[in-house]
Amino acid sequence: MNKSTDITTRLPEILQQVDRPGNFATGGLFHFYSPGLVVEDIGPIALPLLPMQAEALIAAAQPAPYGRGEETLVDREVRRTWQVDAKQLRIEGEGWRESLVHLVGSIKQSLGVCGDVEAEIYKLLIYDAGSFFVEHRDTEKREGMFATLVITLPCDYEGGELVVRHQGEEMCFDLHADGVDQVGYAAFFADCKHEVRPVTAGYRLTLIYNLIRTGAGSLPKPADYCEEQQQASELLHDWAQAKQQGDEGLPEKLIYPLEHAYTPVEISFATLKNADAAVSAVLVAAAEQSDCEISLALISLEEEGGAEHHGYYGYSGRRSWDETDEDDFEIIEVYDSIQKVGEWRKPDGSLPNLGELEFDEEELCPPDLFSSMDPTDLSFSEATGNEGASFERSYHIAALVLWPKGRTLAVVAHSAGLSTTLPLLADLVRQWQQAEGDASSAARSDALELARHIKQQWPKSEWENSGLSRQGDTANFLTSLSGLGAVETAVEFIERVIIAGAYTKADNEALVRVLEQMSEAGRSELLDRLFRKKAVTCIDACADLLRKLTHVDYFQDKSATLGDFPSMLTVALPDVARAEKKGYRRPSACVVSPQLVVDLVAGIDPIDPHSASIVVEWLLTGPQDIDMDDVLLPAALDLNKLDGNQVSASILHLIGTVREHLRQRIDEALESPADWSRPAKLTCHCSQCNDLSYFLANSMQSEWRYRAAQAKRSHMEATIRNSSCDIDYHTSKKGSPHTLVCRKNQNSYYSKGEQRKRDERDFAMLVQ
Repeated sequence: MNKSTDITTRLPEILQQVDRPGNFATGGLFHFYSPGLVVEDIGPIALPLLPMQAEALIAAAQPAPYGRGEETLVDREVRRTWQVDAKQLRIEGEGWRESLVHLVGSIKQSLGVCGDVEAEIYKLLIYDAGSFFVEHRDTEKREGMFATLVITLPCDYEGGELVVRHQGEEMCFDLHADGVDQVGYAAFFADCKHEVRPVTAGYRLTLIYNLIRTGAGSLPKPADYCEEQQQASELLHDWAQAKQQGDEGLPEKLIYPLEHAYTPVEISFATLKNADAAVSAVLVAAAEQSDCEISLALISLEEEGGAEHHGYYGYSGRRSWDETDEDDFEIIEVYDSIQKVGEWRKPDGSLPNLGELEFDEEELCPPDLFSSMDPTDLSFSEATGNEGASFERSYHIAALVLWPKGRTLAVVAHSAGLSTTLPLLADLVRQWQQAEGDASSAARSDALELARHIKQQWPKSEWENSGLSRQGDTANFLTSLSGLGAVETAVEFIERVIIAGAYTKADNEALVRVLEQMSEAGRSELLDRLFRKKAVTCIDACADLLRKLTHVDYFQDKSATLGDFPSMLTVALPDVARAEKKGYRRPSACVVSPQLVVDLVAGIDPIDPHSASIVVEWLLTGPQDIDMDDVLLPAALDLNKLDGNQVSASILHLIGTVREHLRQRIDEALESPADWSRPAKLTCHCSQCNDLSYFLANSMQSEWRYRAAQAKRSHMEATIRNSSCDIDYHTSKKGSPHTLVCRKNQNSYYSKGEQRKRDERDFAMLVQ
């Protein structure tokens, strides 16, 4: 048995011995119907408690005694509070009785008590400022009593926490209610030591009930899982120590499933049921002893794949489909699987912002968990057409999740995608920066650790990295690294992921920030490796970077540092003379866009005007099919916006050539057609399209009716559209076959008019 399966099988073996809640105490808040509380000689008591009535209760009450052995004593140094005996109380209202029954049922479940239990009123206690009760044990007031229930009614006070201890463990209950429709409660076994800390202000009003077992059998006792807790603690301790020492053969986290189903709204440590509550108590204590983090979460597994139905064959030999037995199928193959864990809850009620993490099957306790479970949802789809039969199934369960303390960031980096870890890293960087860059800040140390894990987990595939670069993930990571001043880590990442992998323009803003923090020699070396590796295959990104670098002011000698890069970009263009340039390979493709033109010219010219003139000449006369209107015109308009000091002879030459192109087109005569002849540059030259060409050339004919089958009419319509013919058409459905009616229009003339307006506008802008 390997180390991974050892802990994931041993832990459930230990916890399966925990079969009921082991809590020695429980407490919280619950909504209630307000009781009609009446005290003899005082009358009805208003809730929330009024100070005037609190004083009246104290005046009518007796100092509360305490028991020592068989004696009942009053000692203000041991217990300072006042009591009203149950005989002097009357609690009215059916709603309160129903609330109490519901509360007792919840307490039974939390304490792991079976059988019938009733709550019997014992007394009313009033605490004013300075009141307290030192640690003590309750005596069993009558046969069947096994626990005490304390209910704090709505009142305004401070302090007065109830602390319960049992076998070295301690639970503290602050029973302040959040509203007038809530009360705080705590219940604990009678043999537990407990104390009430001093009330520091106001008045604390509590009802004390005895919880009594009404059926036969021995009195309930707290479950004792000390042995299981110790075994779990030792197992977790060994695992945590091994993980802290870098043992990669062990699971990053442990996932122990719970028995009951819980929704995202109701899931919490306080609402766990039956054995789930018991296991939770054991694991929480064991995690604390073994220096592990523990959380409650919801896990889901969704699968889909191929399947085969177990239908029967009829007499025809064809498979029959029995809709009443649609779940009777066999899974052939799982194509896709999504495994997530989320909806995190901590034992203290906090909600960690961990997002959704992935999990591996070897992290499950036991690893074959889902093979023995029935799916939450299951569906089968019969084969249709070319698609085979398929299935979809999902599992949704609650679980306790553990990992060693101090490895939260490692777990997140290992189990979450970049969509979770990169924003988390950026948030840690912001926290550190808001702390004014304190070198000892926990946020910075956490950020550096998370960055290290992200770099280790970063995909190695160039195809994946290309997508991450385009969507900005690479830049976001580099931005966080530069924000931390982690230059060495950033350079290692650039070398491995960008220079040796994928590179796009989206990386450049972050690259510029990293370069700013480097030494002059370091910048020069890194840029040289980048341009030599990427100038040919990523010329658009390199040109954009070079242009950005011409605007920064952190170079000691910009011309010396950047001087070699313009020629690297120049020779990367197809068919540029390379007589003196060795070691460059011709790119398989170079898509010239307006932005590439601007970046090349504006980036190269300030550093190497000669290379810039070569680029411009290549753009204007080179073998590439570079469209004057689609590429060079928008580029010239952008270059025309540059500051006058940035406009060089090469840029003026490019702008002037484009302007001359516009001037020549503006000078062309613009006249409406004198007759019905129209341009006829058709994309098809079949016999029927030749008839269309003849119609377009005919100066006397404005309409043509083409009667033919639908296929031929559709072909004719496609030719008209694809060739941008000056023709409007519609189908006349009189007779059979139908007739395509074609009428000539003046669209080309109108288009030239619109083109003339654009040319005049652009020409005026370029002149400026």
